[in-house]
Amino acid sequence: AQKNSMLLNYCLSGIIVFICIMIVFFWIGYKRKMKNQYEQRARVAVLSQTSSVTNAMQTKEQLKDTSIYRFLSDSNNQSPRSVTHEHWMLLQQTVNDFYPQFLFHLKVLYPSINDEELQLCYLVKIGLTNTAMANILGRLPQSTSMRRKRLYEKIHGSAGKASDFDRFILDL
Repeated sequence: AQKNSMLLNYCLSGIIVFICIMIVFFWIGYKRKMKNQYEQRARVAVLSQTSSVTNAMQTKEQLKDTSIYRFLSDSNNQSPRSVTHEHWMLLQQTVNDFYPQFLFHLKVLYPSINDEELQLCYLVKIGLTNTAMANILGRLPQSTSMRRKRLYEKIHGSAGKASDFDRFILDL
C-alpha cells in the first residue's frame, strides 16, 4: 500500500513537472509569436513611413514643376511681385490638387480664416521662403514672420514661432 502510495506520488509529481514544462514551452512559443508580430508590424510601419516620406518628396518635386510654383518662387529675386486674383486661384487649385484635404483641415481648425491668412498658408504649404512670401505679399520679411507667428497663436491658442506655424502647415 505504501509502495502504491509512493508510486502514485511519483506519477503525480511527474505529471505536475510535465505540465509545468509544457506551460513554459507554450509561454516561450507565445512570447516568440508576439515578438515576431511586433517586429512585423514595426517593419510595416517603417516601410509605410518610408513610403510616406518618398511620396511627400515626390509630391513636393511635382509641385515645383507647376507654372504657379515657378512664377511665385521667382519672387526670391527681391523685387515685389504682382500677383493677380487669377494667380491666387491657380495657387489654391494647385495646392488642392496636391493636398486634397488641406483646405478642409485648415478650415476645421480655424473656421474664421480670412483670404490674406489663407494666401499665407498656401505660400507656406508650397515651401516658399520668408523673403519670397514677403515679396509676393508686398510686406517686409519681418512682417511676414510676425504674421505667421500670430496666425499660429490664433489657430493653436498658444504662443509659437513662425517656424512652428510653417511646420504645422507643412504637416497639415
